[in-house]
Amino acid sequence: MDVDISFALPRRTSSVSVMRDRVGTVLRTAGIGGDRAFRLLTAASEACANAVEHGEPAREFQVRVQADARRCRIAVSHRGRGFVPVPRTPAPGAESGRGLLLMDGLVSDVRVSTPPPGRQGRTTVLLTEDLGPWGRDAPGPRLPVTS
Repeated sequence: MDVDISFALPRRTSSVSVMRDRVGTVLRTAGIGGDRAFRLLTAASEACANAVEHGEPAREFQVRVQADARRCRIAVSHRGRGFVPVPRTPAPGAESGRGLLLMDGLVSDVRVSTPPPGRQGRTTVLLTEDLGPWGRDAPGPRLPVTS
C-alpha cells in the first residue's frame, strides 16, 4: 500500500517517542516491518532528536513519511540556524556528534538541506530506504562492525 502522511509535533524530547509510534504504524500499514522498520525508526528518531536539540527557536518540527513499492522516505524538518552537515567521527568520550554517521549507516541514503551556517531557515533531513526488487523486507545496509 502506498502511503503519504505528514504531521507536526512539539519540539520536546517526549515527541520523539510519539513520532516512533506514529511512523511505526505508518510503516506497518505500508507493509514495512522487521529489521528494515527498526532501522528506519532508529534513523528517524535521531533526526527528530536533532530537530528537538537544534531547532531553536521553532516550537515544533514536521515529519513526512512517503512509501511505495520501491522506496520509503522519511523527512524531518524544523526551523533553526543553518550548519554544515558533515558526518564526522566524534572525539573519544564525546556524548554527541554521531547522528549523521548513525543515520547514514542505517538507511540507503541521507540528504540534509539547511540554510547557510548561522542563518535562520528550514533544515530538512531526508532519509531514504530503497526497498528493492526482493520485497519490502529485503536485507539492507548494516553498520560496520569494528573491534
